[in-house]
Amino acid sequence: MFLPFLPLILASAGLTLFSGELERTEPWLNLPLAVNLSLIILFSFLLAQMPQWLRQFSKLKRFPEVRKGSYSSTKFSRPRTLILIGWLALVYGEHLDLRIGHLFNNITEAESVSFGVLLLLYWLADAVAAIPVYQWNAHGLEEKIKKSVLHLRLQLPVLALIIIQTVWFWITSKFLLSFTSNWSLIFELLCSLILMVLVAPVVFVKSWGAKAIENGNDFEEIRKELENSRTPVTAILSWPDSIMPYSTAGVIGFVRGFRYLLISPQLLKSLSATELRAVTAHEAGHLRKQHLLFYLLAFICLLELFAFAGSANLLLTWTGVLEVSGMLMGVASILSIILFIRFGIGFLSQNFERQADCHAFERHGISPISTALMKVSLLNGINPEQDNWHHYGIQQRIDFLSICLKKPEMLQKHHRRVFRIKLVCAVLLVGLLGANYMLSSDTLKIKVLAWKLEQSADNWQLKDAPMLTKMGDLLYFQDQKTEAELWYRRALEMNPEEPHTLNNLAWLLTEKHNNDKKRLRESIELAQKASTLKQAAFIWDTLAEAYLINGKYEAAADAARQALKLAKAKMGLTGDTNPDYYREKLERITGQ
Repeated sequence: MFLPFLPLILASAGLTLFSGELERTEPWLNLPLAVNLSLIILFSFLLAQMPQWLRQFSKLKRFPEVRKGSYSSTKFSRPRTLILIGWLALVYGEHLDLRIGHLFNNITEAESVSFGVLLLLYWLADAVAAIPVYQWNAHGLEEKIKKSVLHLRLQLPVLALIIIQTVWFWITSKFLLSFTSNWSLIFELLCSLILMVLVAPVVFVKSWGAKAIENGNDFEEIRKELENSRTPVTAILSWPDSIMPYSTAGVIGFVRGFRYLLISPQLLKSLSATELRAVTAHEAGHLRKQHLLFYLLAFICLLELFAFAGSANLLLTWTGVLEVSGMLMGVASILSIILFIRFGIGFLSQNFERQADCHAFERHGISPISTALMKVSLLNGINPEQDNWHHYGIQQRIDFLSICLKKPEMLQKHHRRVFRIKLVCAVLLVGLLGANYMLSSDTLKIKVLAWKLEQSADNWQLKDAPMLTKMGDLLYFQDQKTEAELWYRRALEMNPEEPHTLNNLAWLLTEKHNNDKKRLRESIELAQKASTLKQAAFIWDTLAEAYLINGKYEAAADAARQALKLAKAKMGLTGDTNPDYYREKLERITGQ
């Protein structure tokens, strides 16, 4: 169930992590942006044909013959793996995210748009790479386009959810900046939960074009079983074979009013009335035991683990204790996602599927669910004896139910096992949330940095000056301006030519010493020196503020004009500032 969406999830995670790497080597090829984007699509088209070409030109004929229809959107094939790696490499090596972002003035807007454009590009490239051309004629090309569209449609819900969340975070950061910055972790989690609980189920069934099963005997059997299991659903839908080519059943959503039961037409035709009720009882078991909720909690735990690793790396890097490259973090994160789905989700799924089987067994006995499982095996061409990493093998599942028939206590034993697993998930989530909250606090940063600086207090050198400035920055944002001033002055003793430290101390003096003429004059001197060392909008903005508070209005206006000029040239924009901020500052000074 997870494999069809794994490439897009990996692409999204990789893009998020790689695009955060600020220090990169020069672009590898430095080709125009449009050329790089076109190369990705061309590369994906060539990769799709790779297995056929290897078979054709290999003298040893070691490669299996490629048959029409042997490719599936649910398979993570070699071409799809290679296009994911190639796409990520070009994004990182050619700075595609940064180059797209440079087309926009607002930093948040630039990040959101570049993320969306590159993810859309990957979505298209992955579809092209998944489906080869079997015949080089009009019919063959038409077939490739048709199957590529179906591939796109399969992953469309995941893409839509990622884009919806990205756009939502952009909107909230733009209009609710103070709120989202103070409660960013909690706010993002709540948004993600609402998206997954209320929006995701509707997006999936609408994107796939799932149709309601018409009233009839099958509908009544399913409805009655759901009613008896006290698990009502919003709709009972037919699972489109063109989208998910397996004979199976499943549930989407776990909140009443936003959950659906889907069953493939082929499976529906093959099951008897009692088997259909057993399969429905199995799916009802997933709903009654809140399995989908705990899948979601497991994914949130993974995201919180990433956030913890990222925050820890940022803290260690920021304080100079240790630095792990963004590339290494990105690769580790992608491997973590693969291992998490293979072993973490696989472990949960096996135990949840067995508990759902137990619910069907308790409702209808062993015969209906066993014969239904064997039919699922037959319809999908699955060897019943073959093990399965996320469901257990068909025969393994039937054998467990046979044991339960002889030893009914095994049912309760497994229910207790699943309860303990759920409890561990909940405790782990709470622990990670608490750890992330503590790790992201400025108080902890101050303590870690203070500890680091105290270790070398007697031997501070030029290389330690940035750390002293960072300590001043932390204290300033904690509104401890007296202590911040002390650390800025210590940093300038180490490196009196550092423009950022000069600028930050100048700004602090304009805020802290409103009535101290000596300190206010010093703020002008510091900002002037910083402006000669570095041409940046934020430095000239500080100089304009220093002139203004000293009553030098014409000089303040001139400095504000220079700040606006540099801002338009994108020299020295910080945070979410943009040319509008500097324009408004100039208008305020000149009274226009």
